[in-house]
Amino acid sequence: MPVMSQQPPYGEPQNPQYPQQHPQQYPHNPQQPPQGQQPGYSPYGQYPPNPYGGGQQQKSNTTRNVLVIVTVLVVLFCGGVIGFGIWAFNNIEDGIDDAFDTEYRGSEDDPIEVAEGDSFSIRGFDYAEGWSIVEDDPDLGSFEIEGLKVTNNRDDEESNSLSIVFSFYSGGEGVGDVNCSSDTSVRYEKTVRMTCTGYDLPPDYDSIEVHDNAYYE
Repeated sequence: MPVMSQQPPYGEPQNPQYPQQHPQQYPHNPQQPPQGQQPGYSPYGQYPPNPYGGGQQQKSNTTRNVLVIVTVLVVLFCGGVIGFGIWAFNNIEDGIDDAFDTEYRGSEDDPIEVAEGDSFSIRGFDYAEGWSIVEDDPDLGSFEIEGLKVTNNRDDEESNSLSIVFSFYSGGEGVGDVNCSSDTSVRYEKTVRMTCTGYDLPPDYDSIEVHDNAYYE
């Protein structure tokens, strides 16, 4: 009777002396390592997270802090420049207001009423009598003032170039102007002749006022 070789059941290992080991299951503690291994062991060579490290290292805030500081400095600098500009402008404006007093007699705010040929004085400049209004060019309708002379009798002995305006009125309404100016600077105790020209001066004016164009007395 032949001896039949005993074959292992289908699916069983070929070498029964080395039975296949099945990993033990730990249903109650899935994190428990296999028997014989120390806690914290990783088969891939990795260590467990450091309980004192706190995970991923925080990025440095140095760049952000520098940008914040630079921005603050720029804002403070710009604010200081603007503030200084406003302060300087206000002080310059106040200085101009103090230096250029427009309330003097003969200013635009306080003109002098004259009749044709009258003498008058503005800021120490004495305008002699004898001037007259004449028609310069009938075709253009222009007029001029002839014979107007001025002498510098200012106490400060300063020389100035002069510009004055004769305004003509009819019933309180302005109807024309004649502008006069000195061709040269009027030095102390010197006399010069003024050059005067105007346009569209009507013949029916009833009053004349004169003022100069200076901004100080």
